[in-house]
Amino acid sequence: MRGGEQISNGSAAPTTVTYSDVEGGFSGTGNISTDPQFEDAGADDYGIKATSPCKNTGRNSDLPLDVADLDFDGNTSETLPKDLVRDPRKLYTTVDIGALEYMERDEDSDCTVFPKLKCRMTDRLGVHCLNDGHCPSGYFCKPDGTCAQARGWV
Repeated sequence: MRGGEQISNGSAAPTTVTYSDVEGGFSGTGNISTDPQFEDAGADDYGIKATSPCKNTGRNSDLPLDVADLDFDGNTSETLPKDLVRDPRKLYTTVDIGALEYMERDEDSDCTVFPKLKCRMTDRLGVHCLNDGHCPSGYFCKPDGTCAQARGWV
């Protein structure tokens, strides 16, 4: 987001932003204004690189509750266990800044390592990897990163 003037809570009340990476800066505890080092923003891959200043710099207590039950365990009072592409939300001691938690990548993994590239949410059954070398066509990536055959919903 370029310059904090684009941040609003929709009212005249002051907006509080903390533990965020805001281009141009924004006053608040834990905020930074630096290149987040996305994997490939031009290809809509907003996962962060291992060297990102956003890695392990969030605040665990800011994680929202799992009201959508993203891990399907029936517990909606736990903190959010998954990130935007359903990878584990906190892998190390401190959550990352941003929507996606840093994940090591293995491009030849066929979804045996949690994938992010070219993946999109399809429904509560899992994440479907587009036919780009991760999972073969007609398969989807389960939340644990393994491939499973799709059954008519893809």
